[in-house]
Amino acid sequence: MSPAEARKKLIRNYRLSPYQAKILVEKYPQAEKTFKIAIHDKINIADVANAIINKDFSLKKIGPKAFIRKLKKKGDISFIEGEKLNKLCQQILKENPLIVEKYHHGKTSVLGFFIGQIQQKTKGKANVSQAKKYLIKLLKSE
Repeated sequence: MSPAEARKKLIRNYRLSPYQAKILVEKYPQAEKTFKIAIHDKINIADVANAIINKDFSLKKIGPKAFIRKLKKKGDISFIEGEKLNKLCQQILKENPLIVEKYHHGKTSVLGFFIGQIQQKTKGKANVSQAKKYLIKLLKSE
């Protein structure tokens, strides 16, 4: 499977952002196996993806099963969401007017850039699906 196909599969099957899928495909070939274990253990995939990307524990060193065990043990993953996330989305858009303009000219792929900026500012703690919804709503209202 090509990297592009692998990214599409992660986005489609696990509802990851393009940003998350890109990093996971490039650096963590065991991510999908880890997601399957997480689903079985009823752990939020977004939490797992963020933990992998932010290197809460080294997936490469300990493997998927141990990674999920440690993540469950940690148990304190919290998301930035709601009004706090909405304000952060507004701030990101204000800081990047040229990218906003590209979006309005049809380049919708810049959403991945905005998600990346949000993840960077929140150190991976943003609720990505909620951030995407806020960004689209804010971009359409401009």
